[in-house]
Amino acid sequence: IAESLYTSKWGKQINVLYYLSPILDAEGHINLVQAMLEDITERKRAEQEVQRLNQDLRRHADELSILNHASQVMASTLDMDALFEVVADQTRQLLDVETTLFLYIYPTESGAEITPDLPCEAIVSACSGLEADKAKGPHRILQSDIVGRVIQENRSVLFANAQEKPDLFVELETYLGCPVRTVVAAPLLTRGKILGVLVAINKTSAEFNE
Repeated sequence: IAESLYTSKWGKQINVLYYLSPILDAEGHINLVQAMLEDITERKRAEQEVQRLNQDLRRHADELSILNHASQVMASTLDMDALFEVVADQTRQLLDVETTLFLYIYPTESGAEITPDLPCEAIVSACSGLEADKAKGPHRILQSDIVGRVIQENRSVLFANAQEKPDLFVELETYLGCPVRTVVAAPLLTRGKILGVLVAINKTSAEFNE
């Protein structure tokens, strides 16, 4: 019994399970080989769908665990840095990335609100993973870098190949002192206003999915 993938003359791929059984002659020698083929394409699709659903369930369970952990920290401490450390560490594990950073954003003009056009600065107040401690401290925010883009667009951004837009990651690579390959960055909002930006860097396996 063996399984193989065939391409039909119409270009359709078909999963086939085939059975081979020998037919012996009177002296016990193999005279013929009988083959029976079974199209298992739909079965394979069903198995893949079950696998995908199981992965989604595990991911949602991990997300609930992270939210539960974060809520416990919020209930037990008023130390926001401690909360951000938990979020950074749990996000790194959930997304399977090398490094996560939480950048607290503040305007350069005292008392001003953060807007897409207002010059801002940031301090890395929480981090987790490889080279993360190198990034701690204050940093400038450029409208042309990845954090500036998140602030401008007020939405999450994902780059499966950072080398396609290298100018966005110059500052980030300067923080870390290492190349940036993949990135997902998201704004953290409070009452509709940007509090900071969470950045997940360098997926360790597979690729980021939307």
